[in-house]
Amino acid sequence: MVKIKKIYDKVMNPVFSLYNGKVGNIAYYVAFAAVYLLRFYYTTMFYTLFEKPLFLAVPYYVGLLIIAFFSVLSVLNALKVSRKEAVFLAAIILTALLNAFTIKKFDDYLPLLLLVTASRKRDLRPVFFTSIVIGSALLLSAYYASMNGYIPYLVYQDRGNTGMLSHAFGTVYRTALAAHVMYIIMCYAVLRAEKLHLWEYLMFWFDNWLIWRYTWSRSTCACLTGFLILLGALLVYYHIYKKWFCLPRWSALIHIACAAVTYAAIALLYFSKKIPPVAGEDESFKSRFSYSIQAFQKYPLRLFGNVVEERSAVGIPDKSIPYFYLDITYVRVLVIGGIAMFLLFLALMTMASYKCVKNKQVILAVALIMIAIDSIPESHTLNPAMNILILYSTGCLGITKKNGNSCILNTSP
Repeated sequence: MVKIKKIYDKVMNPVFSLYNGKVGNIAYYVAFAAVYLLRFYYTTMFYTLFEKPLFLAVPYYVGLLIIAFFSVLSVLNALKVSRKEAVFLAAIILTALLNAFTIKKFDDYLPLLLLVTASRKRDLRPVFFTSIVIGSALLLSAYYASMNGYIPYLVYQDRGNTGMLSHAFGTVYRTALAAHVMYIIMCYAVLRAEKLHLWEYLMFWFDNWLIWRYTWSRSTCACLTGFLILLGALLVYYHIYKKWFCLPRWSALIHIACAAVTYAAIALLYFSKKIPPVAGEDESFKSRFSYSIQAFQKYPLRLFGNVVEERSAVGIPDKSIPYFYLDITYVRVLVIGGIAMFLLFLALMTMASYKCVKNKQVILAVALIMIAIDSIPESHTLNPAMNILILYSTGCLGITKKNGNSCILNTSP
């Protein structure tokens, strides 16, 4: 046994040295960029030009292999410090793999959860910066390409009886564009923090108005509005008192609370027999609950999820197939991801929120609160091309070592 441990240490110590050092960080950031780029690409109409682009697919799968390898190393590295942490990280990987085999989809939850595991104790500032650069570049490119006829320009009839149209501007759907803008703004605000200028803050409001005016994505715009109001209040407080406002620790339970509210509403609608009728591509708030009830009636709750037949309005859909899509994240994760994935999702988001509150990363904490609320009507929360803020559940922003393991996130008071 002693000899085996010596051989293990002799082989793995140099590997851990590279993994924890500069080489490991660079490899992780490059792999993340490759994975994020292709996933973001498929949320734009560029996929109609190159459905399976080798120039993006090859780096994607190489990057995913690196991330998978780093996920395993994260577990082994954590084992040297905390057995509980190692077991939790291993449970993330195992849950992701079992779900992928069950639903026969290896590009759904698996990539994001591997990223979460590989992010352990890493500085996430380069990750957030990379997502902003890649996301902004692809959104602007998609806008230009769609306006000039290189890719389809999708327009939707407004359901608000205002006579106005909704636009996707080169993305696969109008709400996808709104979600991208919201997550990019949140990442940017987290990185800039107290250094954020007034003109940048006003640009956020302008962007919010644009997506409200042209995409009519009401829920996402409402959540972004809430984030910007709270962001403004936090910045005013910081510049007056020269310290960040301390959020109560119970605010970290927002994701559990939103899940409870969602299921309370579903139960109320079901038992009161007031299930709203659904016709065609109805994406109203009530219809989303109706589709959720239909899903629970059709699919049993399983530990690792179900194969769900869906047809959304994304991209250029096959309208010969009846419309059916689970928009509500808390329902989607439970039905498709399974009970284990649902509990894991709540655990990761709650962990991220708690770490934010504890370490006074209040802007990120407020962003996660708004994401929890947005998860009730929308399905973007576990999309690796959008919500990379979940990586904070295991990662860190601006690592400063204290007592060997913990992370202090803000350099400012």
